[in-house]
Formats: sequence, structure tokens, C-alpha cells
Amino acid sequence: MPDRDVASIRLWLRSGQGHAHFAGIGGVGMAGLAFLVGKAGFRVSGCDLVESRITAWLRANGIQVHSGHDAAHIDQSVTALIRTPAVRPDAPEVKRAREKGVPVYLRGAVLAALIEDRASIAVTGTHGKTTTSTFTAQLLSACGRDPSFCIGAEVAGPGVVAHAGRGKQIVVEADESDGTVALYRPETALLTNIEYDHMEHFGSEAEMEDCFRAFARAARRHVIWCADDPGLRRVMAGIGNGITYGLSDKADCRAAVEKMTADETTIRLWWRGADQGLFTCAAAGMHNAVNAAGAAAAAHLYGCSFDEIRDGFCELHLARRRFEQVCDLKGVRVISDYAHHPTEIRALIEVARMQPHRRIIAVFQPHRYTRTRALGPRFVPACAGADHLILAPVYPASEAPLDGGRIEDLHRHFEEAGARNVQLAGSLEDAWARVRTVLQPGDLLLVIGAGDVEIIGQWAAAHLAG
Repeated sequence: MPDRDVASIRLWLRSGQGHAHFAGIGGVGMAGLAFLVGKAGFRVSGCDLVESRITAWLRANGIQVHSGHDAAHIDQSVTALIRTPAVRPDAPEVKRAREKGVPVYLRGAVLAALIEDRASIAVTGTHGKTTTSTFTAQLLSACGRDPSFCIGAEVAGPGVVAHAGRGKQIVVEADESDGTVALYRPETALLTNIEYDHMEHFGSEAEMEDCFRAFARAARRHVIWCADDPGLRRVMAGIGNGITYGLSDKADCRAAVEKMTADETTIRLWWRGADQGLFTCAAAGMHNAVNAAGAAAAAHLYGCSFDEIRDGFCELHLARRRFEQVCDLKGVRVISDYAHHPTEIRALIEVARMQPHRRIIAVFQPHRYTRTRALGPRFVPACAGADHLILAPVYPASEAPLDGGRIEDLHRHFEEAGARNVQLAGSLEDAWARVRTVLQPGDLLLVIGAGDVEIIGQWAAAHLAG
């Protein structure tokens, strides 16, 4: 049965019974989906290669999690296998499921089917979708709606990536990386921005834009989109106006930054020309001001007054690894961040430079050979705000090494641009050793990347605490 067959998934979900096995359950997107499928009445199990806070949270919620992949996990009770794109089609569980006639579904297709008949707000875009979906769920919660959510980050405590609320609404982060975002039919589609990415799946920027266009067209009630973004203006040109947000004076939900410090941002909001007053949240950066405006627009469309939303802004907080402070010890502050695209890294360093610091020391682990090859030269100006940069080997995310996409290729771009104070590390351990040789009191250490580079933040915390 095809991985993307939403019709058959819908029928399976409506049965409310059976045993769903999740291959790659420890990933943030998979774990949240597994949790919600379990709440829908199914027996749920899963497997993954690495133990983590997320697998511990799943076990605490009654989900059986196996260590490692094994065909034996697909026993007679399994009625469906859900896989993440990181688990290859020839993985042991997938092969055994197909041999036994057990349907195999992609994560994104299952989440699309799960929310199809609900009061759903699905958030997508190249950048900011995690933060915008997090802020949306937090605002609805603060306004007393108790929504369900499934977000691709830890948002409500160690390992917590999903919640089954008592309210009618469900907020989900719709991942575009494998194209399954085109399968969604949400009640409300919220699009943050479009910039070419995920070259491992999309052959061109136009192909990626077509995927987002299908997502927007399929919305059953509202389309909310950022009027500041040129990519979205292209996509929405043939669809209709929808509800817009952003810094643009033409936006339905317009934001203007009144004050920004290292720790918080105050914005003035207008709704269709009417001044709604000042709103303050504990997140710095122009990008987060825009993300908060998008969340405010969504919350208002679901019945929250702007007075309620203003109070809710006080409760907004970023998800884990979104400018996350790991420690502040011995005069060194360590920040860990998921940024892995040049645009995201530039925004991260802009916020970092607002913080008290003597120097910014950054260690960056590129994510995927395809992205590193396609965007290589753009990482150079994105990292320009760091005083010292250490490049760690590319995190492959299941990709094979690719000429032009290795860390040596990226380092060459920095050399050709004449960038100074850039070191090439042979491993994460080597990167940490290089960090230790340059780190001094007063420094701000940025640990950047979507792979396993976050371990350097933990090593730094242990070292500074010793």
C-alpha cells in the first residue's frame, strides 16, 4: 500500500483500533504523532537507534519503545507501520511489513489524515514554523482553549512534543521536507515564508513552491500567510488574499516593534487597521516578532480577544534549541540553537549580538550534504557576525557523502572569501577541543545545527561547572 495513501490512512484511523508500530519513533515529529495515535485508541509501539528524553517521555506515557531496528518488531499484532523519511524503505521493519502485507505509511501522510476532520491549524514554511506553531498553541492555551498539539520540538518540558487537549483545536507543525505537506487539508493553513531548501527532495524552487501552493489551496476555512515574504506573495497570487500578518503596513495583523532588548520584544499590533495596543513576549529578534504576530492572528480567528492575547503573550516561550541557554557559568554563556539554513544562522547571530558578550564563539555543524552543496557560499556572510567560527563535519541525516557538500568544501568557501578565525574540525570531539582552546570569560558560545552538535553544549556545561 503506498506510503502517501491518505484515503486508506483515514479509514484505518477511523477504526480506532489496531497496533501501530513507528519506525524511528525517537524523532520529534514521529514521537508526537505516536502519542496522538495512542490517544486515538490504538496500541502503539516503536523503535529507534538512540535513547533520549523523548523516548523516556513516550515510555512514561505507556508506549513501548525498542532499542534498535529489527524485523521481529513486526509481529502478528501490527496492523500498520508508520515510518519517518529518515528510515529507509529497505529498513528491516519496512521490508517485513511489506512481506506480511501490513500497510506502510509516511509520518506526514498520517498526521495529515489525523487532523483532516478537526478544527486544525497546520503551520508550515521554510523558517519559523516550529516557533509559530509553538506560540499559537501557547496563546490558545493561555486563552483557555486547551488545544491539542503536535510540534517538531520539545515545547512543554523534557521530551514533551505533543499534547491531547480537551479543546476542539489542534495545532500541528506541517513538515515540508518530504513533500507530504501537500497532502494536508487543514481547517486553517498558516504559512510563514518560503525559501529554497530540502534539495534532497525538491528538484527546484518552483517544485517546492508548488508543494506549498497545494497546501494553501487545500485549507478548508482560513489561509494565514506572512505578507512580508516574497515567496509567499508569488504562491498566494493565484489563490486569493487570505489573512495576512507581518511588518507590512498592508497586513491584516500588522506588527511594529516598539522596543527590543536581549530578552524580550514589545510590539504594537493592528488588526485590519485598528490599533490593539502593546504586546510583550520573552523572545528577541525581528523574526520572532513576526512569528508572534502570526500566532496572534490565528488565535484571534479562533475566538480569542486581543485582551486575552495580550495576557497570553506573557506566557510565550521558545521551544527547546531555539536560542536555548544551556548554562551561564564562569563568565561564559552557552546558547544552543537548531539553525541550519543560512537565513536562520544570520537571524540567530543577530540576536546573539544583542546579548552581553566580549566575543561570539560559534561551532557550526552543517545539516545534509545536499544543503551544504547547494547553499555553501551563502553560509559565509550568514556567519560573519561570529568572532571565531569552528566548522564540524556535516551531519548526513541518512545521506551519502556528496562532492561539493562536505565540510572541506564549505571551509573552502570561507577561505576564498578571506574569512578569518575559521577553523576546520575533524569530529565533534575535535570541535570541542578547539572551542576549549579559545573560550574565555566574557564569551558567548553558540552551538549551531540540527544534528547531534548539541552535545557540545552539554560538554561545555560540564566543563564550566567543573
